[in-house]
Amino acid sequence: MTELSLPTPGLDDLLASNSRPVQTLEELHHTVQGAITLEFSAIAPCMTALWSICQPDSKAARFIHGRVFHKLARVYQMANLLLAVGGVPKFSSVHAPVYPSRIPASQGDEAVCLTLGAADQHFYSTLLPLLATCSSAETPDDGAVIETVGQFYKLIEDGLVVLEEQAQLQGETIFNTTPGYRQASGMGYGVEDYPLTMVTNLRQAHQVLRQLVGEIDPDEQLIPAELVALGRQGAELPRTIPLVSSDSVMQWPESAQQLARLFDGCYSELVRVLERSFETDERMHQRYLAIARPLMRDVLPALAQLLMQQPVFPDEHRCALPLWRYSLTSLEKSCQQTRQLLQSEYDCELSQSLIEQLEVLC
Repeated sequence: MTELSLPTPGLDDLLASNSRPVQTLEELHHTVQGAITLEFSAIAPCMTALWSICQPDSKAARFIHGRVFHKLARVYQMANLLLAVGGVPKFSSVHAPVYPSRIPASQGDEAVCLTLGAADQHFYSTLLPLLATCSSAETPDDGAVIETVGQFYKLIEDGLVVLEEQAQLQGETIFNTTPGYRQASGMGYGVEDYPLTMVTNLRQAHQVLRQLVGEIDPDEQLIPAELVALGRQGAELPRTIPLVSSDSVMQWPESAQQLARLFDGCYSELVRVLERSFETDERMHQRYLAIARPLMRDVLPALAQLLMQQPVFPDEHRCALPLWRYSLTSLEKSCQQTRQLLQSEYDCELSQSLIEQLEVLC
């Protein structure tokens, strides 16, 4: 496999060097933030693959959609754990994943390549298991490189135990939710099937981490056999939109590049409001509820659909795809640019519906 960087500098700091025990609260915050980023980084490749499937009501598409939201619930659960020990979850700026990149495997010793593309054989054999496979919680050898998600989470669990024991010897606890922030009881995307645990003590932290590595309810993590079969060589895959690779963007027509930048702007606003949704300020929570759901469920899929209708090379039928790059562009600016581009370049029912959705948001 081609050597790739990890999705963010923080993960590179944690996983590209030899492991060592978590010994301070600052190190614990850094490590749990790494787990949040690790979980979050799988969402963009899986959403891109989902949107590429030509039959959105197929069993494969429905399963992927459900598991993506399950993965997002894992992100929220780790955010609750970080808040419980005095940290603040981050999703923007240097904490936003970049692609292509690599992450540790769920099982085995081979890293997973996170690529943006259609639901092809690589997706079913390598990326789909990220949404569904258990990983054994095993303490990594001192000084060894972390090779699995389970080893990484065991490092966090061991650090929680050591630091809480030290705190209790002083008559204190590390479980003090960050001032000005609150843990999430739900995700706020209109999906109610993923209850979250509010973490207030070591026992609950143990429970959360063991659930995330699949040691409490492993059966829930299994992939249907027919979807496992799609990852085998020669399998007949559900029909997808043929997509170019994300590293060809500089060769795209300007209109497709503009549309990709607009997607990035809306995605970036989503991660910013997600980041601030944990604040106790009710205005920020209401802004999150008003913006996150339409961006995730309506605007981003519509922009992706438009991108996937844009052939980028004259002699080929492969189309553009969302790039999921973090941008400093404000939502208001993205809305203005989107209206201008859609009105001048894309005269279709989908673009008109998208303009109406953005006008409500802005």
